[in-house]
Amino acid sequence: MIKKRILLSSVVLASVLVGCGKYASQEQAKIACDKWKDKGERIDYLVHFSDSDTYEKYVTDRACKLEEATSQFLGFQGEFSRKQREVEGERTAYLDVPELINLKVVKRFYY
Repeated sequence: MIKKRILLSSVVLASVLVGCGKYASQEQAKIACDKWKDKGERIDYLVHFSDSDTYEKYVTDRACKLEEATSQFLGFQGEFSRKQREVEGERTAYLDVPELINLKVVKRFYY
Protein backbone atom coordinates (compact mmCIF):
# COMPACT_ATOMS: atom_id res chain seq x y z
CA MET A 1 0.00 0.00 0.00
CA ILE A 2 2.79 2.44 0.87
CA LYS A 3 4.65 1.58 -2.35
CA LYS A 4 1.49 2.38 -4.36
CA ARG A 5 1.15 5.78 -2.63
CA ILE A 6 4.79 6.61 -3.27
CA LEU A 7 4.46 5.58 -6.90
CA LEU A 8 1.24 7.57 -7.30
CA SER A 9 2.82 10.62 -5.63
CA SER A 10 5.82 10.37 -7.95
CA VAL A 11 3.59 10.17 -11.02
CA VAL A 12 1.54 13.20 -9.91
CA LEU A 13 4.69 15.19 -9.13
CA ALA A 14 6.23 14.33 -12.50
CA SER A 15 3.02 15.37 -14.28
CA VAL A 16 2.99 18.70 -12.47
CA LEU A 17 6.64 19.38 -13.24
CA VAL A 18 6.23 18.51 -16.93
CA GLY A 19 3.14 20.73 -17.14
CA CYS A 20 4.93 23.82 -15.77
CA GLY A 21 5.91 25.04 -19.24
CA LYS A 22 3.22 25.77 -21.77
CA TYR A 23 5.53 25.03 -24.71
CA ALA A 24 7.62 21.90 -25.10
CA SER A 25 10.79 23.75 -26.09
CA GLN A 26 12.42 27.16 -26.20
CA GLU A 27 12.04 27.17 -29.99
CA GLN A 28 8.28 26.54 -29.80
CA ALA A 29 7.88 29.35 -27.25
CA LYS A 30 9.86 31.69 -29.55
CA ILE A 31 7.69 30.79 -32.54
CA ALA A 32 4.52 31.44 -30.50
CA CYS A 33 5.85 34.79 -29.27
CA ASP A 34 6.87 35.81 -32.80
CA LYS A 35 3.39 34.94 -34.12
CA TRP A 36 1.84 37.04 -31.36
CA LYS A 37 4.26 39.89 -32.15
CA ASP A 38 3.36 39.85 -35.84
CA LYS A 39 -0.33 40.40 -35.00
CA GLY A 40 0.43 43.80 -33.48
CA GLU A 41 0.06 47.23 -35.06
CA ARG A 42 2.48 47.48 -37.96
CA ILE A 43 4.21 50.46 -39.54
CA ASP A 44 5.86 49.92 -42.93
CA TYR A 45 8.54 52.40 -44.02
CA LEU A 46 11.61 52.78 -46.20
CA VAL A 47 15.06 53.27 -44.69
CA HIS A 48 17.24 55.59 -46.75
CA PHE A 49 20.99 55.10 -46.35
CA SER A 50 22.19 56.88 -49.48
CA ASP A 51 20.84 57.83 -52.90
CA SER A 52 21.03 54.25 -54.09
CA ASP A 53 20.45 52.30 -50.86
CA THR A 54 16.82 52.19 -49.72
CA TYR A 55 15.35 49.20 -47.89
CA GLU A 56 11.76 48.26 -47.04
CA LYS A 57 11.34 47.70 -43.31
CA TYR A 58 8.54 47.43 -40.77
CA VAL A 59 8.09 47.56 -37.02
CA THR A 60 5.22 46.36 -34.82
CA ASP A 61 4.04 47.64 -31.45
CA ARG A 62 5.05 44.31 -29.90
CA ALA A 63 8.42 42.76 -29.10
CA CYS A 64 9.72 39.47 -27.68
CA LYS A 65 12.65 39.01 -25.34
CA LEU A 66 14.15 35.76 -24.07
CA GLU A 67 14.47 35.48 -20.29
CA GLU A 68 16.44 32.27 -19.81
CA ALA A 69 16.51 32.49 -16.01
CA THR A 70 12.73 31.91 -15.90
CA SER A 71 12.47 29.76 -19.07
CA GLN A 72 10.20 32.15 -20.90
CA PHE A 73 9.88 34.73 -23.62
CA LEU A 74 8.43 38.02 -22.46
CA GLY A 75 5.89 39.63 -24.77
CA PHE A 76 6.23 43.41 -24.58
CA GLN A 77 3.69 45.83 -26.02
CA GLY A 78 4.26 49.53 -26.48
CA GLU A 79 2.97 52.53 -28.36
CA PHE A 80 3.94 54.62 -31.35
CA SER A 81 3.75 58.37 -31.16
CA ARG A 82 1.67 60.29 -33.69
CA LYS A 83 4.89 61.48 -35.35
CA GLN A 84 6.13 57.89 -35.68
CA ARG A 85 2.86 56.82 -37.32
CA GLU A 86 3.38 59.54 -39.97
CA VAL A 87 6.41 57.54 -41.20
CA GLU A 88 4.02 54.89 -42.63
CA GLY A 89 5.01 54.27 -46.25
CA GLU A 90 7.52 57.13 -46.24
CA ARG A 91 11.24 57.19 -46.81
CA THR A 92 13.15 57.99 -43.64
CA ALA A 93 16.71 58.24 -42.42
CA TYR A 94 18.08 55.33 -40.39
CA LEU A 95 18.12 57.42 -37.20
CA ASP A 96 14.44 58.37 -37.58
CA VAL A 97 12.93 54.88 -37.72
CA PRO A 98 9.93 54.32 -35.40
CA GLU A 99 10.71 53.05 -31.91
CA LEU A 100 8.28 51.84 -29.27
CA ILE A 101 7.59 53.85 -26.13
CA ASN A 102 5.95 52.80 -22.85
CA LEU A 103 6.87 49.13 -23.24
CA LYS A 104 5.14 46.78 -20.78
CA VAL A 105 5.14 43.00 -20.40
CA VAL A 106 1.65 41.86 -21.38
CA LYS A 107 2.21 38.19 -22.27
CA ARG A 108 4.50 35.37 -21.18
CA PHE A 109 5.51 32.33 -23.23
CA TYR A 110 6.87 29.68 -20.83
CA TYR A 111 8.74 26.61 -22.02
